Amino acid sequence: MPCRGAALLVVLAAVALVGSLLAVGGARRYTLLAEERRAERQARLRLALWDAVWSDLREAAGQPRGLPKSGSYQAPDGVQTAVQVQAAGGPGAKDAGRFSLSVTAALDKDRREAWALAQRADGGFRILTWVER
Repeated sequence: MPCRGAALLVVLAAVALVGSLLAVGGARRYTLLAEERRAERQARLRLALWDAVWSDLREAAGQPRGLPKSGSYQAPDGVQTAVQVQAAGGPGAKDAGRFSLSVTAALDKDRREAWALAQRADGGFRILTWVER
């Protein structure tokens, strides 16, 4: 009779061990999937920032004295992008070819922002500074 009690105790301990290992494995898998999903969203937001700036600069470069335009866009995948353009140094600045771009990309609760200083050069634009967070 005492052997049955010890055997039952060993079986119950083994079941508890397997159950706890499965719970830890499930939690780790959930954590890895959440990190992967967040990294994918941040990559999408970063691409949306660059795409917004690049397309605005390309469009403005086609015009003789054009500047990128401010505006909001929504991509088919749901990423909202907003671009604001300001002449560098405010109105009446000496170098009218420089301007700043403030760009924000958002997808649900995730958000990424960038600021760029650009200058008109040889029929196109140069990005002098790019700050992203």
